[in-house]
Amino acid sequence: RMLGLKERALPTLLHSRAELAPLTEAFDRAVGEASAREQRVRWLRKGLHHDVFMQCRLTQAVGEEAVVVFLRDARRMEAQVQEAKLASMGRLVAGIAHDIRNPLSAISQAAELLSEQMGPQAARLPSMIATNVARINETVEDVLLLGRRQRAEAPLLDLNSWVEEWLQEQHALSRAGALILIPARTDVAVHFHPDHLRRILNNLYDNALRYCSGRKGSVRLTTRVTGAQVELAVGNDGPPIDEALRAQLFEPFMSGESRGTGLGLYLCRELCAQNGAQLDYRLAGSLHGEFVITMAIDRA
Repeated sequence: RMLGLKERALPTLLHSRAELAPLTEAFDRAVGEASAREQRVRWLRKGLHHDVFMQCRLTQAVGEEAVVVFLRDARRMEAQVQEAKLASMGRLVAGIAHDIRNPLSAISQAAELLSEQMGPQAARLPSMIATNVARINETVEDVLLLGRRQRAEAPLLDLNSWVEEWLQEQHALSRAGALILIPARTDVAVHFHPDHLRRILNNLYDNALRYCSGRKGSVRLTTRVTGAQVELAVGNDGPPIDEALRAQLFEPFMSGESRGTGLGLYLCRELCAQNGAQLDYRLAGSLHGEFVITMAIDRA
């Protein structure tokens, strides 16, 4: 927080360092436009992106105009809001999870008995029951996982090697026909729980497959180094997500499909946060978009 700096002094301070250019531009807008007195600003420092929430207040100090500037960590503010949501959600689901699982278990057992008594042609009906029971149970598990949010014990991974292993898994499952991998030229190590990263990547890849042309190379998996960070991006050749939907893209229970729960992307972002990473959606040119996981590189 910076207090008591006169309107003429603060621009001088901001302009003194090139890395503060985004803050300088935001300050200039705030002084000139009342609507810009509160804004979110992203700036790069020592190779890392920082998101801050800037608030400017014009006041009088010793008979002269002065500016009071408040800078708050935007991601920390958002994390506090999300933690409050998750705590409430966790209490709710923990209270009803037992009541949900008991009938699910009974339905699943009944479906197994039914499949043994029915002929082959009708066996698909118990199978459909079992599949949907599994989906409901997975949703309960996802929400319980979110309610227990805490920083993961993340081991050190060689990112390129891990992604290659994940790609081999997709080939073994005959799921890699549309996928091409564009690895970073430099091997980098990151701290990330491998089970979490696998779950995130599976979800993002499923989404990319759903909205791509299906041709070879229609889904791109890219790792790229940007300063002290590395990005793992999943993109496809489908149209970008509508701008109106992007603001709510990572909100829980927001889904554009009747068969979706709306927890997939939200869970992905929360798992990233547990590992000290960030998940965003970006435009890749004017025709396509991509989901990007940003992780700090371990230099030790």
